[in-house]
Amino acid sequence: MAREMGRALGAAPEEQVECKPVGRAMVVHRRGRMSPAAQSLAWSIAEDPDNDVVVLDIPHNCPVWMWEAVAKSLPKRRRGLRLVVGERSHEMTAMTGQWLSERLRRTVFAPDGMVVRGAAGTLFVHSGRESGWVRFTPGKPPRWESKRFPRPRWETAAVDHPWPTSSGGVAEPVPGGVWLRSVHTAPRMQDHRRTLAQSMLVRRDRMSVVLGCPGGVPLSLDDIARLWVNVPPEARWDIRFVRFGPVDLPDGVSLGQAIADLVDQPVVVSQGMPVEGVDGSVVRIVHPSGALGWMPFVRELGFNPRRMTGGVASLPTVLDHRTPLEGLPEIAPGVFQYTPDAVLEVVQGGLWMRSPDGAVSPDTVRGTPLDPSHFWFVYDCQNEAVSARMRTLAQDVMARLSADVQPVCRLLPTTSLELGAVRRTAERLGSAGGAEFNGPLRHGSYADVPAPVDLVWAEESAVPEPDAAEVVTASAGGEGEFGGEGESEDGAATGDAATTGNAAAAGDVAAAQDAAVVREVQPPEQSATAAAEGSPAAETSAAAEVSATVEGRAAAGSATEGIADRLVGQESAPVPPSPPHPAPLPQPPPLAAAAGTVRLESSLDYDDVLRELGLGDDAVEEPEPGDEPPAVEPEVVERRPAEVRAQPEPKAEAAALLPAVGIEKERAWLRRTLSRQFDHLSTSAARLLSEQPGLRAHGQDQDVVTDLVALRLYLSEEGEALDEALHTATVGPHVPFARCVVAGLRRMGTHRGRVSLRAQVEPEHLDWYRDTPSFSDWGFVNAVPWGAGDWPGNCDIEIWSLSGRRTTGLEPPGSGLAERVVFLPGTRFSLLDLVRDDEGAHRIVLRECSAAETGGGDLAAEASQRYEQLARAGLDRAATATAGPTPSASALARLSALPGLVVAR
Repeated sequence: MAREMGRALGAAPEEQVECKPVGRAMVVHRRGRMSPAAQSLAWSIAEDPDNDVVVLDIPHNCPVWMWEAVAKSLPKRRRGLRLVVGERSHEMTAMTGQWLSERLRRTVFAPDGMVVRGAAGTLFVHSGRESGWVRFTPGKPPRWESKRFPRPRWETAAVDHPWPTSSGGVAEPVPGGVWLRSVHTAPRMQDHRRTLAQSMLVRRDRMSVVLGCPGGVPLSLDDIARLWVNVPPEARWDIRFVRFGPVDLPDGVSLGQAIADLVDQPVVVSQGMPVEGVDGSVVRIVHPSGALGWMPFVRELGFNPRRMTGGVASLPTVLDHRTPLEGLPEIAPGVFQYTPDAVLEVVQGGLWMRSPDGAVSPDTVRGTPLDPSHFWFVYDCQNEAVSARMRTLAQDVMARLSADVQPVCRLLPTTSLELGAVRRTAERLGSAGGAEFNGPLRHGSYADVPAPVDLVWAEESAVPEPDAAEVVTASAGGEGEFGGEGESEDGAATGDAATTGNAAAAGDVAAAQDAAVVREVQPPEQSATAAAEGSPAAETSAAAEVSATVEGRAAAGSATEGIADRLVGQESAPVPPSPPHPAPLPQPPPLAAAAGTVRLESSLDYDDVLRELGLGDDAVEEPEPGDEPPAVEPEVVERRPAEVRAQPEPKAEAAALLPAVGIEKERAWLRRTLSRQFDHLSTSAARLLSEQPGLRAHGQDQDVVTDLVALRLYLSEEGEALDEALHTATVGPHVPFARCVVAGLRRMGTHRGRVSLRAQVEPEHLDWYRDTPSFSDWGFVNAVPWGAGDWPGNCDIEIWSLSGRRTTGLEPPGSGLAERVVFLPGTRFSLLDLVRDDEGAHRIVLRECSAAETGGGDLAAEASQRYEQLARAGLDRAATATAGPTPSASALARLSALPGLVVAR
C-alpha cells in the first residue's frame, strides 16, 4: 500500500486519472480506485448509439488540475459524451458539462437534477420543473433534451413536473410515463414510488399511465379525462393504462370500458405492470397491496366506446399476448393448435381448451375478467366425452406451465362460469390473496352470440345502428377490479365448483391437479333447469339478460406501431376446422407431473418432464399437414437493425455452476427423470470409463457414469435447447441437467491452443464486441480444434483456449465430429482483434481469461498482460489452421452461436 501511494504521489497529474471501459460505458476514476458503485452503475447503463457514456468517479472536492486530467483521459472521438455524475450539485454538473464541451470540442449531455436508475439500464433525471438531461454544444447555449435516457418517442407528451389534475388528483412524472394518483398520502407511498421508478420498464413506444396508489383514496375518472385531453392526439395511441390502486368506477363497468366511454375514444389497458424480463418486456399482475405477481397470458386489451359499438359494451380485443407453451403453432390470433381435435385459446381471464369447430358459451369464457389472485383454466364441455377429453388435455397443459402460474391455476368447466362458480371460488379462495373478484359475469348460450365486432380506431368509421329488436342490455365485462363493489351472485350452482385451496399454498402441481374437483357435466337444458330451481328469482332474471359480445380478435404481436392501421376494418381470423376423424382419439392417462418431488440445492423443484428440452417421452401430437394454413410468400423488406442482447448474469438458482454442497440431488434427479435415456447411454459411458481409467479420479463409478451420460446427452440433438435456456438466465429443469453436464466436462481433458467456430453476424454484433472487450458466457461455448471449413457464416471466430474441455469418445455418431472443445459456463473472454470486411468475411479473435485476472489490482493487470501476450504469440504460430470435417446440422447450430450474446436460432 505504501509503495502504491508513493508511486501515485510522484506521478504526473494526467497519470493519476485513468479511463476504463466497463460494460457499455467508460469509468473515469483515480488510478486503482474505482468505486464499486461506479462500476455497478456502468455495467447497468443502457447503450447510447450516438454518444460515449462516461461515469465520473472522482471526488466532488477534487483539485482543479484533476479536471484537465479527466479531459486528457477520455478517448479522442467525434462522438458526443453523456456524463453520469455522482453526488454533485446542479451548478457543478452544468459547469462540468459546459467546460468539457468547450475543452474537447464535443457535444456533451449532462444531468441537471437527481439521477434515478431505472429498469433495463434507463436513467431518469428529475428534481422539479425543467430538470433533466441538458445538451451542451461548443459555442452555443445549453438546451434541455429530455428527462429519460434512452429517450422514448413520447418524451414530450409526458408531464415533466407534478401537475394537479384536480383538487384531489395529481399527475407525477415517473421513468416509465406518468403516475396519476390522489393527492392524499397513502400507506407506504415511498415504497410504491420506488417500485414505479426501479421496477417498471421504460418502453420506447408505450407510455404507461399508472392509475391510483395501493391503499390510497380511489382515483376519480375525471382526473383521467383531464390528463387525456392534455396529451397531444398523436401521442394518445402510445398510452397504456396500468391499474396500480383503487379507481372510482361505476358498478359493473370495467376500467377500460369506463375510460373509453368517458373520453369517447378507443383506449388500451395493460393487464399488469410492464417489467424487465429475460426475453425483454413482460407484464406482471398487480395485487391490491402493490406487490407484483404472476405473468398473465394476455398483456394488453383494447376497449371501444359504446358509441362505436351500437350503444352496448363489446368485449375487449386482445391486442398483445404471450405464448402459453413454446412450440405450439398459432393458427389464429391467440389460438394455438394443441392436438388435431383441440385448440388452446388465450383469453383475458387465463386459458381455454376447446374444440376447433365450436364450443359452449364462448362469450362467457372470453368475457370472464382477470382475477389477480387466480388464473382460470377453462375447458369445453359440449358433452360428456368432449368434457373428459378437454379436461385431460388441460391437465397436461397445466403440468407444463411456468412455475409462477401453476400455484394460482384453477381448472374448471365452462358451465361453472355460466352458473357463477368463478365468483364463489374467488370469494372462498381470495381471502388468502387479499383480492376481490367483482367483475360482472355474462350469461347466454352459443346461439346468442351476435355478429363479430372488431376494435375500431378511426372515429369516422360508420357504425350501423341496430334494429330495435336486436338491441339488448348487457353488463360490461373486463378485468377484475380492486376496490369497487360488484354485483352479487346469489344463484346456486349444481355440483361442486373447481377449487384447489390447499394447492396454492403448497405450490405443488400434483396436489393442485388432484384437488381440482370438477362437477359432472350436464346438458345445457338440465343445467338451466337446476339453476332455476336453486334460486328462481335470481336465475330467472339472469337468464333473461343476454350480453352483446364479440369474437373479433386483433392480430397478435406488437401493438406499438401502427395500431390504427392494423385494426381498422380487420376481420377476425377464422379457426380452421379440424378434419373429420373416423373414430374418437384415444384418451391419454392424466399426467402426474410432480410425483416424487426433489428439492435441490437451489431450493426449487425440478420435476417437469423437460418437454422444453425435447427430452420427455410424452410428445404432443403434431397437426397433420392438411391442418396447416397455406404458406404465404414473404414480402421483401429492407434490413432492420439486428437485436443484440448480452447474456444476463444468472442468479445462483439459474446458474450452471457447481454448488459447494455438491450435486448429489441433481444426479439423482437426472437418473429418475431421464431413466430411459440414462439406461440407453450408460453402457457406452461405462465402456469409455473402462478405456480411460483416469476419469475415475474423483467420485464413485455411479456418479462418474451419470456425469458422462449427461455430457453425452448434451452433445446429442436432444440437448440442443440447453444453451438457449442458459443464455437467458431462466430458472427451470434445465439447471440440474446443466450442472451434471458441467461435472462431466470437468472430468474430460483440457485443450490449450487455438479453437475456431463460424457464425453469421450483423454490424450490430460487431459493434457489441468492439464496445465490450471483456465478457462472460453463461452457457456452453462449442468450438473445434481446427479451422472452420466450408461452413455457412460470414465471420470466423478464433479463441485461444486455456481450459476448454475435449469431448473425445463421447461424440454422438451422427455429429460428424471426432471431438470438439467446450468451454464451461461462466468462462470469461477478452477481445484481441476484430476485423471488418466489406465482402462479408469478418474475423473476431478472443482469448480465454484465467482465474488470475479476476479481482482487479496490479497483480490482475500484470496477469492479464502476460496472458494476452501468450495468446497472441500462440495464435500467430497457429495462423494457418487446417480445415476439419463438416459437422452435422445439429452440431453446426451450436458451433455457430456467438459467445456472450443471446442469439435466437
